[in-house]
Amino acid sequence: MGFGIWVEPEMVNPDSELYRAHPDWVQYQPGPARTEFRNQLVLNLAREDVREHVWQRLDALLSSAPIDFVKWDFNRCFTDAGRPGEPYPQRLWTDHVHAFYDLLDRLRAAHPGVAFESCSGSGGRIDLGVLGRTDQVWTSDNTDPLDRLAIQHGFSQIHSARVMTAWVTDSPNTQLNGRVSSLAPGAALRRTRAGAAAARPRPDGVVRVPGDGGGAPRSGPAAPRAAHRTHRRPGRDGAETAAYLSANSPGSGRIPGSANF
Repeated sequence: MGFGIWVEPEMVNPDSELYRAHPDWVQYQPGPARTEFRNQLVLNLAREDVREHVWQRLDALLSSAPIDFVKWDFNRCFTDAGRPGEPYPQRLWTDHVHAFYDLLDRLRAAHPGVAFESCSGSGGRIDLGVLGRTDQVWTSDNTDPLDRLAIQHGFSQIHSARVMTAWVTDSPNTQLNGRVSSLAPGAALRRTRAGAAAARPRPDGVVRVPGDGGGAPRSGPAAPRAAHRTHRRPGRDGAETAAYLSANSPGSGRIPGSANF
């Protein structure tokens, strides 16, 4: 097993030595208070001194230990995109991205044995520039096994499947929907096929899957779970996932929309 790290080098905490020493190193607009999100501000990579500082810290980090993998995250958006004193401040948007690319290029050249993954609040930073500089990308924080079928199918309509990292997490899924997913080989596929064959849509648009909260809601302790398993959103249950994949297969002529991501 290799050793990996998870970093977010484009962010800075206002309660940090770096920010206290260089409050002008972040993106900001003159006048209004700077907007914090996740207790963070965004470093202005368009500045050469900021870019060099990030390079030095990351280069030192990767040189300090036998690191095999870097997950580069970017979890917040630009809210104060400004650079006071710059004649053309709108350049910040493109200059920041090109600076990010430059950092990746320098790190890959200096540490060719390190694999890089791009992540941005899930799959918010997957473009050709990133794909050309990283080994893989993270598509979604939704790691429910059945939901991942639609997510990964949609991703594969545009990008190569080999660049997509994919794994699933706890069962029951306490993060999203409480769904219980069996780890038995083929269990998800069997459940999806069975749900597609047995599901019957009702006039109100609700799909109920027999054996999974189907029919009349059960009484007693199981009733809350039975009600929870009734969904209107595509891809949230076995039958709906199967129907979605069938309707959006390569031969169907349809391409999944961004809502399925």
